[in-house]
Amino acid sequence: MSKTCTAKRAEALSGASFLIFLSVLIYTDHLWPEIILALGFSLAIRYYLLRRFYNLLITLLVTVSAFLTQEFESPLRVFFFFLSCLWIGHFLNVKRRRRLSHRS
Repeated sequence: MSKTCTAKRAEALSGASFLIFLSVLIYTDHLWPEIILALGFSLAIRYYLLRRFYNLLITLLVTVSAFLTQEFESPLRVFFFFLSCLWIGHFLNVKRRRRLSHRS
C-alpha cells in the first residue's frame, strides 16, 4: 500500500499548495515573514509525496527556524541563520553532485 507519487505529480501538487498559501497570505495581508512558511510547507509537501523523509524533516526545521528568526528578536537568531545557510549549501551541493554524476 506504500504507493509513491511521481515526481511530476508531486511538483504539481506542491506548486498548487504554494499558490493556495500565497492567495491566503495576500487575502489576509500577512505577506512577510509568513511567505517563508508557505515556501517551506509547499516544499515539505513535495518531499512527503516523494517519500524523502530526511529532506522533509530538514526542510521543516529550516523553514520554522527561518520564520522564527524573522518573527522574533531572539539570541538564537544567529544560530538559525547559520542553520539555514548550511542547509541551503548542502542542498546546492547535492544538486551539483547529481548533475555531475549524470554527465559521466
